[in-house]
Amino acid sequence: MLPIWLHSARVHGEETATRILRAIGLTPEYLQNPGGWVSLDAAHAWVSETARDVYGLTGLPPMDHPFYNFYREAGRQGASREALGPLWHAIRVIGDPMAFYSLSTSQVKKFNLVTQTRVVEKEPGMTVLSFSMLDGHKDNPGFCHNRMGYLENIPLIWGLPRALVFHEQCMHDPLHPSDACVYRVVYKDVVRLKRTALMGMLTGAALGALSHAFGAGFDSLGLTCGAGALGGLLAAGWFQLFYHRRFHSRDTRHYDEMITQFDSRYTELRDSQERFAQLTHAIDEAFWLCSPDRSRIHYVSPAFETVFDVDPVRVIDSPQLWNDRLAPENPDVLTAPVDKLREYTYEIIDSQNQRRTVNERVYPIFDSRGGVYRLAGVSRDISEIIETKKELAASVERFRQTQKLESLGRLTGGIAHDFNNMLTVILGYSEIIQDNLPPHSPLASSIAEVIKAGDSAASLTDQLLAFSRKQLVEPRVVDPCHLMVRAQNMLQRLIGEDITLEFNITEGLGFIRIDPVQMDQVLVNLAVNARDAMPTGGVLRFSMETCDDPHPGTVESQPGGATGEYLCISVRDTGTGMDQATIDRIFEPFFTTKEEGKGTGLGLSTVYGIVHQNGGRIGVESTLRGGSVFHISLPLVRERDAVTV
Repeated sequence: MLPIWLHSARVHGEETATRILRAIGLTPEYLQNPGGWVSLDAAHAWVSETARDVYGLTGLPPMDHPFYNFYREAGRQGASREALGPLWHAIRVIGDPMAFYSLSTSQVKKFNLVTQTRVVEKEPGMTVLSFSMLDGHKDNPGFCHNRMGYLENIPLIWGLPRALVFHEQCMHDPLHPSDACVYRVVYKDVVRLKRTALMGMLTGAALGALSHAFGAGFDSLGLTCGAGALGGLLAAGWFQLFYHRRFHSRDTRHYDEMITQFDSRYTELRDSQERFAQLTHAIDEAFWLCSPDRSRIHYVSPAFETVFDVDPVRVIDSPQLWNDRLAPENPDVLTAPVDKLREYTYEIIDSQNQRRTVNERVYPIFDSRGGVYRLAGVSRDISEIIETKKELAASVERFRQTQKLESLGRLTGGIAHDFNNMLTVILGYSEIIQDNLPPHSPLASSIAEVIKAGDSAASLTDQLLAFSRKQLVEPRVVDPCHLMVRAQNMLQRLIGEDITLEFNITEGLGFIRIDPVQMDQVLVNLAVNARDAMPTGGVLRFSMETCDDPHPGTVESQPGGATGEYLCISVRDTGTGMDQATIDRIFEPFFTTKEEGKGTGLGLSTVYGIVHQNGGRIGVESTLRGGSVFHISLPLVRERDAVTV
């Protein structure tokens, strides 16, 4: 069964093919083995593309079109067998083309592993040859030898022309051999054409010969089919005469060695790439390679998706996806020039509109001329690290605050103890004097004032002792809900009618161990503090719930603090709020924001001392004009024999 291109040739130009064979002295049987010849599609494409590029035609031109004039001249110069010379001789010597192909198939297969040939006819009379060979040198696995040749005119094909060939030797990056060369060496010489440009040039030449020999008597499709047949035969002869002999005498050994080296270096390169992939897959950081301006991404590791929330496959095709992740405040970080090791920290916004902080180390890769031709980088998501640092800093600050308050507690406790001893003497003798004064003594009112002042001083001493946790108390297991309910009426009278008092209390939360008097003192002091923060009225809300851990804003009484389940009490107001400077000192004794004479500065410090004396924690959250909320965490106890008070 004849191949489709020959069948088409029969339909459209059988007489043309027959006259070609008769003219060159070959029998029709020669066409029975067309393997490797120029197909109808190739011949058709050659003529169509040249006509399109040179004359802007969209199909095969008619035979009287000027397109054929140059080819007719080419055919006139080489129409005779004598002018064709050694080409005809090569075709006749081959005899059976299958014998030629059986001898050369394995070598051609090897040759094609390391070479690429491309032919483009820029215009009639100017054909560009491109021959690229990957040379498997032992020390240069990415070495390439490229050749680019220019044929001055097609008629010289018959005379076995020499062509001006530009050579380019270059070293490629083994990981990305298709990219730009790391270095290159360019030179030129004149070489005799061998295998290059066979199909294209010979088909074009055959087209000219047929056009000259047979004039315009055949349609363009039939002529193209005939040119394809002749071009295929000429290609086989050309290769046999000018390449095949040298291929077996010298090039066979050269290419055998080259293929062996190529296979070895390819295996080494593949193993190296596998190790590289295993390494980049194993690390949590994202490793990437890109162009200096990051407009082209050559490689990203799988961790790129974890860090940037971008599909690694998509970002290679669309590098803009990387840039789109940048937070608005640092838009230029990915385009900053890199001429040495650089380290950046910037924020991105992921697909969930959450911010992440990325730390990035970028390394420039230089070519042989000292220019930066690629960037390599390692990026990691440090959001958790930053949050951990913030939490650690907050813990350190809370610990510092605790230590400061502990020191103040020891100081005030010592002072209060000594002061209380002196007050005991003062009050004792004052009461003795009062008891021994005669009726209607003018000193009675004076002694009464002394005793009143002493009682006030004693009350102040009690608050100082409460802050220092040296106050004598009687802790009991109590139900906090009962304590809160009992205190409601007292608290309402205390804060006045302008403030709405709300309670969010659930029965059965558990039990705590505390002196009920101390619990009342805590609630009263917090209510008074909230009242003073709402001079024009507002809302004061008390709520209680259980929690597994203390509120994160509370201050620990000691490193580690109490553990276990907690009763969490929140006291929230809608007052003026506090700035951070006030919050930092809010529990210090004698610290107050009230006018002079309107506060002792011991209310909240007393609350602090009572809470920590009972193994709990206390903290505050507040913003200016946003109100405040105090959080108290007290450890729950398992005892059920609670005392209801």
